[in-house]
Amino acid sequence: MTIHFHELESTRHLQPAFHEGDGLHLVRAKGRAALLEVPAGWCSVWMPLAGNLRVKSQETEWNLAPRDLLIWHEGGLRNGSQRPAWFLALCGPPGAWRPYLPTARDQTAGVKDIFPAHSRCPREVRRLFVQLARLAVRADATPGLVEHLASACCSAIAESQGEMREYLARCGGRTAKLLRLLRVHHLIDNNPHSRLDLLHLSRIANYSPWHLTRAYRDVFGETPSEHAIRLRLKHAMELVSGSTLTVREITETLGFESQSTFCRSFKRAYGVTTTQARSCHSYQRCPSNPTDIVAWSS
Repeated sequence: MTIHFHELESTRHLQPAFHEGDGLHLVRAKGRAALLEVPAGWCSVWMPLAGNLRVKSQETEWNLAPRDLLIWHEGGLRNGSQRPAWFLALCGPPGAWRPYLPTARDQTAGVKDIFPAHSRCPREVRRLFVQLARLAVRADATPGLVEHLASACCSAIAESQGEMREYLARCGGRTAKLLRLLRVHHLIDNNPHSRLDLLHLSRIANYSPWHLTRAYRDVFGETPSEHAIRLRLKHAMELVSGSTLTVREITETLGFESQSTFCRSFKRAYGVTTTQARSCHSYQRCPSNPTDIVAWSS
């Protein structure tokens, strides 16, 4: 059990694969264009402290605000923002994580207790993560205390993922299957403006389109197409109610086939026309979720 601490300053570049590989790497980064590049196959946890942080993979990217938490297993990651940002990151190959996860100590491969997720950071996780960074930087820090705090932080992350355990149960306990479906789920979440092709999503998950649609619905309660449409319509309400864009411009922005198709979809989802939604005196008075269809009038 080893924690390697790295201080990453402005315009510096760090690739942990070029350093010691027998433990986890704790990175504290600050300033403009401080670049951390996590190798493919590693699990990483990212937590911005100040400023917005953009993290990219080969397939998608995330815009992280302070108090967000990103956990990722798939592919290599790197932060790509040129603006000043302060963040903490904990990363390492699967074998380096196992000693810090309570139910993974006897496993021979994989990170079984932490699943990919982008969410608000639980207060306890944030507290432990910050304490771990403060302790690791101290020259007089006891290695055993650093590793104990790292275990507490990893355990807190795992315990906060109750929803993921429910998804895993719907996958029959098959972690590999859930990870493939989560890869698609995150891609849709992070590309709400794009019309993602089902064949492309199927290739990412290594499933046939029919198998992906069925498995995705069993786990998340909706098909990939329904998930994407729900996000597009949610964004449509935000643009209709909170911007000065014309309906035609919104139609083009969201990639609907025609203005009439967009208006019909909007009315069917929210029970109001775009004109009625735009005439709201307050955005909160309008229905905000396409799954909550309500009767509304001005």
